[in-house]
Amino acid sequence: MNMNHTGMERGGTAVHLLIVDDEVRQVRSLSAIIRRVKPHYTVTEAYDGETAWNVIRQQPVQAVITDIRMPNMDGLELISRIRSVSDDIKIALLSGYSEFDYAKTAIRLGVIDYIVKPVSYQNILDVLGHFEELLEKDRQQRKLRKTYEAALWRKVIHGLGGREEREELEKHSLARQPGLVIVAETQQPDKRPYLPDLAADALSGAGEAIAFADDVQSGRIVILAGHETGRWTKPQFIANVSRRIEECLLPADPSLVAGVSSLAARLLDGAPMLYRQAILALEHRFYLEHAPVIFHDRVQPFLPAAPGGRPDVDAFVQSVLKGDRLCVSDAVRRLLGFDGADGGRHLDPRVCRNQAADFLAEASERLRPFIGEPDFGAWVSRHREAALRASTRSELRSGITRWAEECIRLVRNVQQDKNARIIQDCLHFLRQRYMEDITLDKAAEQYHFHPAYFSKLFKEKTGKNFSEVLMEIRLENAGRLLKTTDGKVADIARQVGFHNPAYFIRMFKRKTGLSPNRYRQLAGRGTT
Repeated sequence: MNMNHTGMERGGTAVHLLIVDDEVRQVRSLSAIIRRVKPHYTVTEAYDGETAWNVIRQQPVQAVITDIRMPNMDGLELISRIRSVSDDIKIALLSGYSEFDYAKTAIRLGVIDYIVKPVSYQNILDVLGHFEELLEKDRQQRKLRKTYEAALWRKVIHGLGGREEREELEKHSLARQPGLVIVAETQQPDKRPYLPDLAADALSGAGEAIAFADDVQSGRIVILAGHETGRWTKPQFIANVSRRIEECLLPADPSLVAGVSSLAARLLDGAPMLYRQAILALEHRFYLEHAPVIFHDRVQPFLPAAPGGRPDVDAFVQSVLKGDRLCVSDAVRRLLGFDGADGGRHLDPRVCRNQAADFLAEASERLRPFIGEPDFGAWVSRHREAALRASTRSELRSGITRWAEECIRLVRNVQQDKNARIIQDCLHFLRQRYMEDITLDKAAEQYHFHPAYFSKLFKEKTGKNFSEVLMEIRLENAGRLLKTTDGKVADIARQVGFHNPAYFIRMFKRKTGLSPNRYRQLAGRGTT
């Protein structure tokens, strides 16, 4: 073998290459060179035609270099068998000069190159380059064909395909097979560009398949899978489809969920209906959120409206204002709680989301005067948009519950601030008017509160009862008058709001530990 290998280049298209020759040394030498030059290649060796044929039937061989004269099965018979199952495998013939007539026959069978022994490195590079060029051209052509076929199917599933599109698709075996439609959706935008190819590869193990992005529903892909009736029974095919989604697609994208249609006798004839079935199954993910694969035969059409209607907004608002979490929680449950009691039918997720978002917006507007949110509009929009984006009912329920809790908190904060101001105002009033006939009932009436609630609020804000604070203010002012005036104790008692001087003396002594007269004496004034 000529060892001149100047100009060799590494890299290029990855190829699964089979080398066939009964000369073991020749095969191993070629394999070693190719593995060194093209480390990304998969190189398989065979030493006779029969072994090579078994390899081709069992492995995804893309290119073959084969000798002509071999035991068990010669190169021409091997090439003939290859061509009986595939026109895509690229074949180069390895031969001596004396076998040129055989080589001409092989070339008529679709051999793309002829390598004369002894083989040079440049011969090898040329053949490998030719393989890669043709395989890449095939790949591009397949891609174009798939793109064109996908465009035809897109029109058909959406009911836009006419006779021309149907005639084109009839040329493809998939259109004539029994089959089903799968619509899959991912929550990971970065995975969307790769899903069609990944899905087509995954489902091809169950039969012929094509996958493409759904241009009507952003983020979704459509997979059409053919049922090879001679290969699988219907239950086997359905089970295989489910298994391949779960084993091949979900590990690559755990957020994926797929809706699977029923099986039609001819995929082309049933495609629009099958697509709608798959969409319906997929949209049940809103309720069946832990099921990655949902079959159409296990779901029912959606209800257009909730049987019980939505909760009363006014009642909800009153519950929020009262801080009644039990009633608020019950309203949220009734808003989203319909669970398919009507023969297993659920409310359309779009209706459910819109109903929740509208309820949220209306209730928020009613609560606006009681909510101290500086950017009220943005606050409502944020919660409303989250409701409309919810992908599952539990996500929607969590969002609405979070909004309701925020309503209660904001209202409570405003009420607490307002109540604190009221109590401060009441304290100022007591300090100014303590000498008057003031009672808890009168103070509560002045601030428009029920006496019991006002008493509770007063103690909550001051730490003391209303009567206790009023007593302290009166006694404090009595002490001031005892120190600064010569008025009689009984007169001072009446001046600070006590009608009974004896009661005043008892309360004053309890607070100061001194009688009014003794208090005055210690302050430097006489007794009266």
